[in-house]
Amino acid sequence: MATAATPSSLLADAERSLTAARVANQILAQHPTLPIELIHACGTDGTGNAAPLLELVLIDGSTDAVATWARAMDTDPTVDEGYLLSAQHRASAEIDGVTVWVTTYERDNDEPED
Repeated sequence: MATAATPSSLLADAERSLTAARVANQILAQHPTLPIELIHACGTDGTGNAAPLLELVLIDGSTDAVATWARAMDTDPTVDEGYLLSAQHRASAEIDGVTVWVTTYERDNDEPED
């Protein structure tokens, strides 16, 4: 999705989103076993900068898959316990100018399933 105040800004945002989507194709060709639940591509990098961002949200609990991808990208995953009923596991890397996040959530053990 692209959002902007002018048509030219909208086009630039959409082009950055398309760049991120192309990197998604590349990643999934190289890592076909990633348990993808959702792919999100946008034209800002998550901090307000005009740069493409790609987030691959994995099926809940796929912490081993996040760690494996992080090792392949020569980075370390982070764990943030600050989410309601879950912890966020995320590995971040830059690929071809695109910020890439591979994310999963792990439910708290003491919370009931839906």
